[in-house]
Amino acid sequence: MSPSPADPTPEGAPVDEQPAAETAASAPVGVDDLEEDGFERARRRQGLTIALVVLAGVVAIGGIPWALGFGPFAARLLSSTDVIVHVINRSEVPVEVEVSFARPVTVLPGHLDTTTALTGPLDVVARNTETGEVVESLSIRATGPIFYNVLGATCLVIFDLTALYGGQGGEMRVHARVMEDERLFVVEAQTVVRPRHPAPESALGTVHWVEDFGCDMVRDGDDAFLLARAELRMRERLDLLEERRRLLEGATP
Repeated sequence: MSPSPADPTPEGAPVDEQPAAETAASAPVGVDDLEEDGFERARRRQGLTIALVVLAGVVAIGGIPWALGFGPFAARLLSSTDVIVHVINRSEVPVEVEVSFARPVTVLPGHLDTTTALTGPLDVVARNTETGEVVESLSIRATGPIFYNVLGATCLVIFDLTALYGGQGGEMRVHARVMEDERLFVVEAQTVVRPRHPAPESALGTVHWVEDFGCDMVRDGDDAFLLARAELRMRERLDLLEERRRLLEGATP
């Protein structure tokens, strides 16, 4: 049977029928279209490269301590600064005090000493040096110089000396009282004068002096009484310092 005029395609012959979308896709592409596609691909590659470089830098910085074999200590060291821990032992127990990221320090009864740690969370453990028994274990977040009052055996007063420096012509004042139950505390000041030490001749920023007194005196004494006692102690120490200076000058040939 011969094909009819209305159907020019022979019966059973394959039909080369291309969808409209495919026809459009296979249409000739102009030079402008090629340039735009190339620019878009380059922009994406550049963005990906920048992201990879930033990610590699973050990983490298964070991974340096571990790559060097130091672990979390080096990571803490990179992100922290030194902080002084003042240990005041007014108890009758000789103690070895261990502070995170610091050398242990042994403090005999009636003495004080210091060690250097790092800012951030710290654990403080005190052991009886004679028996090895842990007598106290505390924690604190160090944001500045720390004072540790072993076993709460004394009480302290923080005096603000800032007005005495820089030609301000002010006076010393009571900043805070620290009772025996507050064993571990931070002093937020740029210059810290520890107990039994004279005030420096010059200082910058906020100046706080920490001095220990009997707890009854700290609890019941008014500010005027505490200031009078503090001024007397400071004067005695300055006089002693001046006497030592004269002796040293006299011994110099």
